[in-house]
Amino acid sequence: MDNELKSMYFVNGQNRDFRPFKMYFDGDGALIMELCWAVNEQPQEDFSTLGNEIYRGLDMVVMFLKQNYKNWMKEMQMQ
Repeated sequence: MDNELKSMYFVNGQNRDFRPFKMYFDGDGALIMELCWAVNEQPQEDFSTLGNEIYRGLDMVVMFLKQNYKNWMKEMQMQ
């Protein structure tokens, strides 16, 4: 199995294990990670808490990357 295919299998495994994040390779081969989360606010309501929700989501991304990035790079280089 070639390196690109092994990398795709690795990323698929990460997608199964970490539900809030989805990763894929774009057309140029860059690894992209997306985060999607729902907020409780309705357009006509007060958005005063929305900033805090967004901050918590981004903080979760940073913590996730700190815990996993080095292992990803090791895994990708070995393939």
